[in-house]
Amino acid sequence: MALCHTLVLSFFVFIFPTVARLVNVTIDDFNPAIQYAPAGNNQWTARTQDCDSCTTAPDVTQVYNHTWHDATYDFYIKEQSAPETLAIRFNGTAIYAYGILSTLASQTADMYMFIDDFYNPVANFKFNGSDPDGSGSYIYNALLYSNTSLPPGEHSFLLQNGQGGGGLTSLILFDYLIYTT
Repeated sequence: MALCHTLVLSFFVFIFPTVARLVNVTIDDFNPAIQYAPAGNNQWTARTQDCDSCTTAPDVTQVYNHTWHDATYDFYIKEQSAPETLAIRFNGTAIYAYGILSTLASQTADMYMFIDDFYNPVANFKFNGSDPDGSGSYIYNALLYSNTSLPPGEHSFLLQNGQGGGGLTSLILFDYLIYTT
């Protein structure tokens, strides 16, 4: 009888193997797992509603969870001369960072991405604020960075807005991250 149970159990193990499923996890910009720096100097601004007096004013109805964080790097303005960063630790095999791009000609973006090693960027995202139709609008859900070839395990992701020590003025309107676990 024991042999019969072993054969039946073996049948189910081989016929119905366990399947691991990959799952995408979305992290909103307001999630406390995201660390924003430099802290305490008002470089990062958390936005939750329309802002008529702001230089940039995306339509909140088109933004994930109706929130975003924005900051400007400008080497020539003391309060904006340190690059802003956001960082998160996650366990997974892929990561995607999304933002909002302003098509106003004066608003450029120059961002650097780091994975696990915060000394050597793995990617650079640049946007020149081009406005092909002259509408002065925004590009929502803009993919700023993706990496789908991470080894399984815990990783650190850092996005740096601006080069530091000079370089282009850079506007970031960060919306959300997705990682695959």
